Amino acid sequence: MEFLLGVAASLVAAILLAFSARYLPGRLKAVVAALVGRALGCGIDRVFENEDAASGDILSMAATSKAIRVLSIRGFRLTGEGRPLNKLLDKSREYDSLEVMLADPKSSAVVDRAAGFEQQSAIYPMAAMYVEDVARSLAVLAEHARHDPRIRVRMHSQCQSFRLFITDDYIYLSFFPKGRSASTSPVYRVRKASLLYEALLRHYLWVRDELSEEYLPQPRRE
Repeated sequence: MEFLLGVAASLVAAILLAFSARYLPGRLKAVVAALVGRALGCGIDRVFENEDAASGDILSMAATSKAIRVLSIRGFRLTGEGRPLNKLLDKSREYDSLEVMLADPKSSAVVDRAAGFEQQSAIYPMAAMYVEDVARSLAVLAEHARHDPRIRVRMHSQCQSFRLFITDDYIYLSFFPKGRSASTSPVYRVRKASLLYEALLRHYLWVRDELSEEYLPQPRRE
């Protein structure tokens, strides 16, 4: 119930924030965002147009975090060399742990997501190509984890609902539009010590404990 209340409050906040972003001048946007988030108790204090717009802020917050957690399906935000967040896999980054949960390539989340791309996008004309990319992302992360013990990789079987990037002070929430990359979704920044932050964090931990397992890559063939 608390989780549902948090989501409902976040939707109301998102509508008000979208209105302010369209009609209010720059400085007033930040004030309205903070007031709306505080009034509703949901914690949303900023909305980014997409992943590219949010990446600088995410990296800034990750730089001061001890623990970073990611819940996604394909994981290209981290494994794609052209993506800004790929920098987090660099061993020079100062965090204690980076835990990434991507979908099991055989899960319904991947099957449904792949079908959506096949039906509506030229990016993946064949569903199997998307499934292969999920497996490839897991392998890339596992290779980094092999050289950096701070990185942990898990596979989950959650349905395709939303993705989370969790730092010590903020959670970045975005969604999976059918047939489009999640990088095109708006990104909602949720501050710590708020209803929605705590609900999303508990959801992440529940998926981790109940719907995921450590990713163990197949041994290489000689």
